[in-house]
Amino acid sequence: MVRDDGYVKILDFGLARLVPIASGEVAATRETMPGQLVGAATSLALLWQRQGKTAAARPMLAEIYGWFTEGFGTADLQDAKALLEDLSSA
Repeated sequence: MVRDDGYVKILDFGLARLVPIASGEVAATRETMPGQLVGAATSLALLWQRQGKTAAARPMLAEIYGWFTEGFGTADLQDAKALLEDLSSA
C-alpha cells in the first residue's frame, strides 16, 4: 500500500500458498487469491511512478499482469490495467 505521503507500507505480498491436489499432496500456486499478487505489484509500480522510475515500473507490472488469463473484471486487475496505460503514456 502506498501512503498519501508516498511511503510504502508492506502489508502482505501473498506470493504463494499451498493447495491440495487430487493425490492428497499439495502444490504451490502463484498467488493467494485472484488479484492479490497484481495488487502488490500495482502498489510498487505506483510508488516507482511517483519516484520517476517509470522505465522500471511498467515492465515489472506488465509482466505480472500478463500472467493472468481471467479475472479482468476485478478491481485489482482494472487498477493494474489503468496504471499500465498511464505508465505507457508517460
